Amino acid sequence: MSNDLKTPGMGALLGAEEKVVRAELKNRHILFLSCGVLLTVFLLSLMWEFAGEGLVLTFLGIGNADEPAREHWRYVALISCFTAVALIVPTWVLMRINTGHNRAETALLKSEKWFSAVMDASPAGIYLKDIDGRFLFANRRYETWCGIEGGVKGRTVHDFFPKGQADFRASQDREVIKSGRAREYETNMDVPGNGSITVNVITFPVFGHDHAVVGVGAVNTDITARKKAEDVFIGMMDNAVRANQAKSNFLAHMSHELRTPLNAILGFAQMMEEQVFGPLGESHYEEYAKDINASGRHLLSLINDVLDLSKIEAGKLDIHPEHLDLHEIIATSLEVVRGEASVEQKVIYTEVAETLPHLLADGRMVKQMLLNLLSNAIKFTPENGRITVGAAVAVDGGLTLTVSDSGIGIAEDQMARVLTPFGQIDNDLNRRHKGAGLGIPLVMGLAKLHNGSLELKSVIGVGTRATLYFPPERVLRCA
Repeated sequence: MSNDLKTPGMGALLGAEEKVVRAELKNRHILFLSCGVLLTVFLLSLMWEFAGEGLVLTFLGIGNADEPAREHWRYVALISCFTAVALIVPTWVLMRINTGHNRAETALLKSEKWFSAVMDASPAGIYLKDIDGRFLFANRRYETWCGIEGGVKGRTVHDFFPKGQADFRASQDREVIKSGRAREYETNMDVPGNGSITVNVITFPVFGHDHAVVGVGAVNTDITARKKAEDVFIGMMDNAVRANQAKSNFLAHMSHELRTPLNAILGFAQMMEEQVFGPLGESHYEEYAKDINASGRHLLSLINDVLDLSKIEAGKLDIHPEHLDLHEIIATSLEVVRGEASVEQKVIYTEVAETLPHLLADGRMVKQMLLNLLSNAIKFTPENGRITVGAAVAVDGGLTLTVSDSGIGIAEDQMARVLTPFGQIDNDLNRRHKGAGLGIPLVMGLAKLHNGSLELKSVIGVGTRATLYFPPERVLRCA
């Protein structure tokens, strides 16, 4: 810590030893005590003389004086007595005051030693300046960073930093003094023997008794390691974004390449199933044609999901809004999935308000979202389970589409996996059913395109509730 800081009572900052201060206090006490003892002896002697013993007068050679002379000396003794009292009382008062001051100085000396220890042990560089930008104090860390020798008092940043850095720091201090508010910024420092470091600087005003700014202080924290870690993290994020973009581009390209031949396969399979050019001649061939058609349509649906998800991630999927009747959307979607649900005796119920405003959205996407949610509900609901589809006006005037089931539920620690593309929960039902883990992420992406959202709530062994929300600006009140 700098030895140039010189303020009243700052003995610790000046390097003064406590024993020196105590020795000085002891000498003062002895001086005042000696004066008090002498005055007290003189007072007692005069009081004795006033009582008529004549010891002092005899000592002075006037013990045999006549009565008027003795009376005269008694008055002298009386006056001397009052004079002694007048000296002793102020002396005693001064001694008490001095003792109080000494105790205060000792306490201040102790507190300043604590302050010095704390400041020098701080990992941050700390300083104080007056209103003109001159240093009053800097701790050891700041002096080391700046390579300061000989103390900082009375000096400015221009004595330690290059002109550009010094001007910048001085301007920050002036802004704090002018505004009376703290400021935070980052800058670089060239530390002797340690190269350049990055510091976070919090500059704050120092107020006087009249609440006016009388100076400025700052805490400088070395954040070099943190900045390097941030740079590494940003680089990793950039690499991840590029890799994800490459993946999306690859999937989109492959989806296009696969969809063209697949459409041809589906077309020929359908022609064979319908026996357009005559009987196939064998019943097994008819079953094979149906299997080819069903598997091909499933694969085409998967390819379409991959393509849509890739477009969403690339920001290239556009919506085509139209006026939609949710009653109609729900009815047509249920027609698609009822057969699949009835195979395992799963019952689908509807809880849709009789009157609903129309929705301004992309019809294909809304149906795609609802079908994905229904497919998941059917997939993860055991036999004889219950699935409910609902639609209602939200509290804020938006619209909600809900699909709830009495299925196995989703564990909290697997919820994040479900929301990730190609992520799937680990259970027996999932292993028995085919799926790529694209349904929920695709629904989330399509909902965001409509400025909406998807909310999942699930309890293990009770079921899952998925809620699609469309904001008020997507609702047509006139319908």
